[in-house]
Amino acid sequence: MTRAQVERAQANEALEKARKIESSARIRRLELERSVEELRVKLTHEAHERAEAAFAGGLASEKARAEHAERALAGSRKAEESAIAKARLLQQALSDYRDRMKEVAQKLTRREAQARARYEAEIARREAVLEEERARLRAESEDSQARVQAELDKERVALQARWREQAELIEKLRRARGPSPEP
Repeated sequence: MTRAQVERAQANEALEKARKIESSARIRRLELERSVEELRVKLTHEAHERAEAAFAGGLASEKARAEHAERALAGSRKAEESAIAKARLLQQALSDYRDRMKEVAQKLTRREAQARARYEAEIARREAVLEEERARLRAESEDSQARVQAELDKERVALQARWREQAELIEKLRRARGPSPEP
């Protein structure tokens, strides 16, 4: 696996973790809201029961109990607000994390494109070097062929000159011998 593929896999794993954390946070928030609601219903129910008992058993003691219930209810509201604030912070953290993962994925995509461009440039450079080498070898071969052809032409001219000389010598010898008898 290339480095880009490893980083992409890590980014995908991180995104999957973020999704799981977000899902877990949603579930936790719903559980907290349900717990707070249940506690509110329970405390309200208890407050009503105590209020009825207060009328039956004495207003003063029930008033104290009602105040205690109200303090408990206020505490549960504060707990609910705190849970909601924590859920918001968690959602913001998840959103930030997702944004960072998107940036990482974009960087990986850019790096992959840059690596591909460098690879293609290197292939093109190598092909250009090979083409230059082929052209150099072709030129050397053509130069070598031209030199060999020039030498052959020179030898041919020299041989033709020698043949003419020999033909002239043979002709001189024939003349010097005189006409040859015919058979």
